[in-house]
Formats: sequence, C-alpha cells, structure tokens
Amino acid sequence: MEVHIISPEGDVFQGTADAVFLPGTLGGFEVLDGHAPLVSTLGKGQVLVRRAAGFSDARMREGLAPQGEGTELSLEVSSGVAQTSEGRLTVFID
Repeated sequence: MEVHIISPEGDVFQGTADAVFLPGTLGGFEVLDGHAPLVSTLGKGQVLVRRAAGFSDARMREGLAPQGEGTELSLEVSSGVAQTSEGRLTVFID
C-alpha cells in the first residue's frame, strides 16, 4: 500500500509498505494493504512502518533511517490522524 506521513514541517515519509502499526487513541492497530476505509485519531506512541523489500525507493525526511535489517521505520508521535482508502494510507502527525 502507498503510505504518506506528513508533519507540520512537511513530508516525513512517502513510499510503499506491507504494514503500518499506529498508536490509536483507543489502542494500537495495524493497517495492511486492502484495509477497509478508516479515519482514526492517534495518541502518543510509535508509528511503525514495515516493508520486507526495504525502503530504497522511498522518500524520507533527513535523519530518518530504516532499523534492523532495513525493513522497519519507527517514528515517535504525540498525536495525529490516520486515513486509509483505496490502497493508500495518509497519516498526519504532530
């Protein structure tokens, strides 16, 4: 699925992911490709983006780098909103 993470300062991440874990205000949840349309508020926690093939073709904010074997990205957020529709996940973070 296409993932776009945006902060007030601009684009944080734009690329393809297999799964994204989000810290919902009522509890964490995971979005996979083909997820039903959804809008959710986010609380304090980690946004975890996973892609088995790595992120060599993704655009990332300077200083953001994959972890482990290059298949995960982790971002700390204090709040935000996530929306998924038609194979695309957009996350606005603060």
